Amino acid sequence: MRIEVQGPPYILLGRSSIKSMKELKGKTISLGGAKDITRIFVERMLAAHGVKPGEFDMVFAGATSARFAALQSGAVDAAILAPPFSFRAEAAGFSNLGLTIDYVKDLPFAGTVVNRSWAGTNRRSVGKVLAVYNRSIAWFHDPRNRAEAVKMMVDVSKMQADDVEKSYDFLINGKFIEPTGKVSRAKLNALVGALQELGDIPRGFDIERVILPGVTQLTD
Repeated sequence: MRIEVQGPPYILLGRSSIKSMKELKGKTISLGGAKDITRIFVERMLAAHGVKPGEFDMVFAGATSARFAALQSGAVDAAILAPPFSFRAEAAGFSNLGLTIDYVKDLPFAGTVVNRSWAGTNRRSVGKVLAVYNRSIAWFHDPRNRAEAVKMMVDVSKMQADDVEKSYDFLINGKFIEPTGKVSRAKLNALVGALQELGDIPRGFDIERVILPGVTQLTD
């Protein structure tokens, strides 16, 4: 129905002695999983610096918190992390090796989906959900609401306010949250290509299968 986060908010962090991605050749990196999208992200990032798949080792740790723990313990040389763990790692002295978004601009990160059969008989409800969601995104982008947005997240997540403030600023300043409600056909095709690369969906998959006519605001 809608793209929520239009780019991956990850950062690749490494041991303090590692200053560039090309130094990760022969090193061990913590990813989400063997068929996780973080594998696509890291492989593309390293390829841009001359490090090919197979020239580094991968270990899989699921969530960002587990990857951060692996980096902290010294079990890996680098890890791909999302906020706020990326900020904690950098504050602890680990090297910021690069933003994923700088290497993977074509892949949306998160979206809102709905069962097509249900949506077909509940168009009014779908429209209401999207209208409210679009209002919430506009509210989130308004700098006058920063303090309230941070407080809401702190109350729900129980995270430190400083971590939430940094995460808010990172998402806003990096323009990660999609503001218009429109879905890019090019980005959907790129995402399908990445999933095919991981073996999750078959070749020849038509993105029309994941578009809801009359609801999805599709652009080129």
